[in-house]
Amino acid sequence: MIGHAWRVALKNYNETGALRATPQKKPGKERKYCPDQMRAQIALFPSFKKRTLRQLANALKISVSTVHRYKDWGLDEDNPVILAHSNVLMPDLTNEHKVSRVLFARDKLDTLVV
Repeated sequence: MIGHAWRVALKNYNETGALRATPQKKPGKERKYCPDQMRAQIALFPSFKKRTLRQLANALKISVSTVHRYKDWGLDEDNPVILAHSNVLMPDLTNEHKVSRVLFARDKLDTLVV
């Protein structure tokens, strides 16, 4: 019995570098979907159905918190499941809005000086 435990421990030590009689399990609950399955499911939907996490969750028929968790898990990996995206193109201010903003700021300066 002890000899068997030592043989298993030495085998694990040679494979993993840890001297354990039984292989160590990862802590926590197992993921329901592996990241590759999630990527494949997400790729099936067109981009207009996955603009927000809520839309993506409805399309995948899973909860929003699960989609958010998969987005967070991708932060540590080289190949994330869900990438965050934001558009840097913003509309320009019209001349009317520029003037109104300057006038608003000037009015605030006048009240602070008095």
